[in-house]
Amino acid sequence: MNRKKFNKHGSITANLSRDILSLNIGDRLPTIIEYIEKFSVSRGIVQNAISLLEEEGCVSLSRSGKLGTVITGIDCLKLCKHSGWDPIVGAMPIPFNDSFRSLATALYSDSRKLPVESAIAYVSGAGNRLKMLSKEFFDYIVTSKAAARYILAENNEVELLFDLPDCRYEEPYCLVFMDNKHTEILDGMKVGVDPEAIDQVQISKALCKGKAVEFVVMPIEGTVETIYNRAVDCIIVRNEKWLETNTGLIPLPIPVTDYPAEDTTIPAILINKNNYGIKTLLSKYFSPEAMAEAQKRACTIHSNYRF
Repeated sequence: MNRKKFNKHGSITANLSRDILSLNIGDRLPTIIEYIEKFSVSRGIVQNAISLLEEEGCVSLSRSGKLGTVITGIDCLKLCKHSGWDPIVGAMPIPFNDSFRSLATALYSDSRKLPVESAIAYVSGAGNRLKMLSKEFFDYIVTSKAAARYILAENNEVELLFDLPDCRYEEPYCLVFMDNKHTEILDGMKVGVDPEAIDQVQISKALCKGKAVEFVVMPIEGTVETIYNRAVDCIIVRNEKWLETNTGLIPLPIPVTDYPAEDTTIPAILINKNNYGIKTLLSKYFSPEAMAEAQKRACTIHSNYRF
């Protein structure tokens, strides 16, 4: 989470700190010339930033002429104070069901590998998480693969870190009518949507295309109340176990549309392109394979939930 506002010197110091956090002892530090060209700053600013990090014990360097400058020691906690990552903060949906609890466990497991302090926030609605990512309150967010693709098409500041193809995001969406005699959305119906639930909104729009319906704002957290009160005629919701058992309503499969409903069950991680160094750092310590294994273990033994 980049809370600090840096001047030019502070910005270079932060960027150097972030680079070093992604390197290992024995790695070569980029040359001063490389940093001058990369950040369009003077030699003095780069030299001062390196000297500051050395003087404060953030990094130990060995200068070997043609071999370049080699890292011989790293103090991650001290580097973190200069990096602006204090801590690194990710965000995912609220873990209110087994899918999200196991996914939170997997994310927590890999986030503990980071060389800096980290935290995970739980925020409902991919749209809400995206807003906070754009403002750099979050360093990364988790959405469905389908929502990630929609966001990437609409937002130039966001970048895909990677999909998690072997992880589970949540149950697939289904179409639910308050009257079981209906099987398709008709003109005049009221359709419940949460404006911040990107998948739900886009699927709803696709199913209602060309139809005269009324979209009724309905936060995801109020789904149960909306269903029991019959406040709308239909709603697109996740096909959770409680739905048919507790309400008597019949969940119908989502018809094929231009929006890839099948990708709403796969997680993806998004980052902000302007958050220098975050892609390199997370790519080094986050592993789709390790997360898949951690989620699998958590699903097998629920007492393994850790988040």
